Amino acid sequence: MGCSAPTFAAVYRGFEKEQVNKTMPVMKTKTLALWTGLVFGSMHSASSVPVTFQVNMDYQINATATFVPATGTVTCRGSFNNWGTGFVLTNSLGNTNLYQGTIDIAGTAGTVIEYKFVYDNNDTQGAHWETVGTPNRYFKLGDAPLVLPIAYYGDVWWGGTTVDISFKLDMSAQIGAGNFNPATDLVEVRGSFNGWASGTTMTNDPAQPHLYSGTYTEAEMPPGAIREYKFVYVDIGYQAHWESLPSHFRENRSFIVPTANLELPVVYFSDASGFPIKAAVYFQLDMSAQAVIGSFDPATDQPWVRGNTLGWGNPPEGLQLVEDTSRPGIYTNLYLMNSQLTGAPIEYKQVIYRTDTSEVVWEGGGNKSLSFKGDEPTNSTGYHVITVGPVYFDGVSPSEFLPADTLVTFRVDMNNARRYGGAAFNPPTESVWINGDVLPGGWNAYGFWDTKPAETLMYDDGATAGDTMAGDRIYSWQIQINKGARVRVQYKYGIESGDNEAPSGQDHVRYVRGTGTWIMPIDTFGTQYQEPSFGDLTIAPPVAGKVQVSWLGRPGVHLQTATDLTGDNWVNHPATDGLSSTNFPAGDSATFFRLINP
Repeated sequence: MGCSAPTFAAVYRGFEKEQVNKTMPVMKTKTLALWTGLVFGSMHSASSVPVTFQVNMDYQINATATFVPATGTVTCRGSFNNWGTGFVLTNSLGNTNLYQGTIDIAGTAGTVIEYKFVYDNNDTQGAHWETVGTPNRYFKLGDAPLVLPIAYYGDVWWGGTTVDISFKLDMSAQIGAGNFNPATDLVEVRGSFNGWASGTTMTNDPAQPHLYSGTYTEAEMPPGAIREYKFVYVDIGYQAHWESLPSHFRENRSFIVPTANLELPVVYFSDASGFPIKAAVYFQLDMSAQAVIGSFDPATDQPWVRGNTLGWGNPPEGLQLVEDTSRPGIYTNLYLMNSQLTGAPIEYKQVIYRTDTSEVVWEGGGNKSLSFKGDEPTNSTGYHVITVGPVYFDGVSPSEFLPADTLVTFRVDMNNARRYGGAAFNPPTESVWINGDVLPGGWNAYGFWDTKPAETLMYDDGATAGDTMAGDRIYSWQIQINKGARVRVQYKYGIESGDNEAPSGQDHVRYVRGTGTWIMPIDTFGTQYQEPSFGDLTIAPPVAGKVQVSWLGRPGVHLQTATDLTGDNWVNHPATDGLSSTNFPAGDSATFFRLINP
């Protein structure tokens, strides 16, 4: 997953631009407090580190003859080269079945790099990736050159000696919380080496009954292979309880197979070594956007929260959220836990449960996670309380969708227009077309101007499709965008409907910022403008005791001010929601401004 890159901060003090050397972690767009205006800040430097990859092809050469060294090539492809054609490895002089290669990889220390090996015999069968079912290989960048252990292609080999992997687990916290009973419950380790099924049983130490250990013996594990696993306890009712590890890569534990026996260190189940407390989570979920786009019907649909503690299954598992009568569209409920371990992760996701069909709609992305420290405020009944939200379901706010049907006009200036890398536009004989996600059904195929639907043709006749002046070479096109559609539109123009405005993938991005009718700013053919969703915060010089603050307005975005940057001193100005400017008194010489899209 890698390290989050910083975003930039822009703050104004006393209406003089002052740099604040602080970086903020990247958050989801839906919850991002985006500070704009003068853009500045510091970034973590990302240097290049030489990394040496090694893969043994002995099994594919000698056991199966699936790789032909005389004609074939071995490459390494991964997140560092966008999983592209990869870089070629060459065989070692000391072992011709061992392929090696070194490449400089840019990134900050701690960045996780994923990769796989690929061979190609340069025949009709094409590229052969390592087994699709096996996880990607990975490592973390450091500050010094790195030589990765020798891997075996596909994690298969022949020959070698038996390797013992010893596991150790401390269940004291789970016993103390009443989650685990050593007298009746079993502990197992399950992973990629035993098919994640009924795993290797662990036994406890009679002298220390909270400590469990177990050894897995495998002769087929090649050195350098990555093995992932988790600990599981099975209760007296034969229900398996998997540990939660959201902070781990792919949420699993892992080790690299060594050339000799390996004894792993003692760990706690779910990495939780805390103490039990009375805990409660107050969930608040805003369903207003889902109602706007028609994906949530309060009459038949129910918002629920599911998770490792609440239960992942259909009702009665999970926690149903109920609409707050004082806040229409916001659904809430309080989940109580009488013995929650501090530090133990509580993973969860929100879902829409359709009661008429039993269909479940999960929000996207990975599981969310929270944990208690034990110092949270308590309610009147002694429960430590963490409040979540209000958050939008799937992180989607109403401001991302049109609240009403809107007639939108697109315009492009074709004066001096030329095809990308080609001939100039000839208005008497050639026409202009539009393509993009704004079209009914989405993007069309390029290059079929004679068979394309007529509604994608643009006009310069002063009368059609919103065009206002004939012959000025500013072409227009209109479309009715229905309520519930996204306000963000991505599109591209083409001469004779070809993909010739700019290189493939370089499009225009704009936002529909009004309802009823909306006329887009004029685009210039070949200049692929990508409008920010909101921002461009500017502060004008004082006039008559007032300072005008201006920005790119958008529904759901409002202004905040602060007198200093110590602590959380930001004051909301909800009346600025949807505006694009406002005035403030010029007397306060220590005011900071920012825009926020909650």
